[in-house]
Amino acid sequence: MQNKSKKPSFILVGASRCATNWISKCLGEHPEIYVYPHELMFFYHPSGKKSNYELEGIQGYYKRFERARKRVIGEISPGYLIDTKVASTIAKHFPEMKIIISLRNPVKRYASEKTYFKNFQYLEVSEEEAINGSLYYDKIMNYFKVFPKKNIKIIFVEDIKKNPKRFIQDLYKFLEVEIKFIPDSLYEKSNEVSKAKYPFLEKYRQGISKIVEKLKEKKQVKIIKILRKTKLNEVSWYIWEKNRKKINAPEIPKEEKQRLMKTFIPDIKKIEKLTKRDLLEWKKID
Repeated sequence: MQNKSKKPSFILVGASRCATNWISKCLGEHPEIYVYPHELMFFYHPSGKKSNYELEGIQGYYKRFERARKRVIGEISPGYLIDTKVASTIAKHFPEMKIIISLRNPVKRYASEKTYFKNFQYLEVSEEEAINGSLYYDKIMNYFKVFPKKNIKIIFVEDIKKNPKRFIQDLYKFLEVEIKFIPDSLYEKSNEVSKAKYPFLEKYRQGISKIVEKLKEKKQVKIIKILRKTKLNEVSWYIWEKNRKKINAPEIPKEEKQRLMKTFIPDIKKIEKLTKRDLLEWKKID
């Protein structure tokens, strides 16, 4: 039987490039919260391939949390929002899971994703993919269809700059932990654009990921489990974190912003209605 104390109770499902790294640090520093040490993406289907869940079953998910010793346990996986299959899978096994959804100005998220893929993945994300990642409403509704409204928390990256303490304490309240705790990472800058300091290290890291993906395609589950015991994935994430160099975010021409906004405005209005929040700052073209 699964130890109930090791049962995850919250997931930050995305969106990607929406301060998920900063949020993960601030949650993980709380003495009552265990956050999986990097993006788990267990239920995610990379490029239409099989997810770890399909390869290992739900017990494989539980095994990821064997080292958890805190009262509240969770993970951060930005890909879960964009993957339409994930919400129903999570609800099937964890109907009381608390879902956190982080959103950001869609134009800025679009620009950040394109920069990230160019600098860290050595490939260009298509404009269609980048735009799709900034169209939030339908993806959010996938979760509202299968989880109670009280279990879903929608947060806005813009609120971090306004008042990071109130932002993170509001999350602590949602997770039902001590809200007065102040994390060390509270005033770190979030969601900064960066690139690899040493490209050869990033190519090495990407090479590791490609090997694992090939093993998944060939259903070499036993070999993958052996590699996991070597902490290979944790090494990969450590390289990514330490091999980053902050750079200035590229400016999007005003004409391009205007073009993008024609696509984003209908979605923004739906988000406003859903959250009862005026998102005027998202609609500005400055």
